[in-house]
Amino acid sequence: MSNVIALQTQIKALHPSTGKQVTVVGIATSPSSLDPKLVVLHRGPHGIVAELVDYADEAPPTVAA
Repeated sequence: MSNVIALQTQIKALHPSTGKQVTVVGIATSPSSLDPKLVVLHRGPHGIVAELVDYADEAPPTVAA
C-alpha cells in the first residue's frame, strides 16, 4: 500500500507521455519501492482521473490578459 503526502501548493505541469496539462497534488511512496511517484490529476474521457507518474514536465508560463 502506498503512503501519499499531499502538497500544500498544487503544481501545474505537463503529462510526460501525452503532453496535456495535469495538476500535481501529492507524492506517493511505497515500502516496496525506493522510487517515489507524483500523484497527478487530469481530465479524461470519463471525468477527472488520478494517476501516478515518475515525472512531469514543466508547464510553460501563461500570459495574463
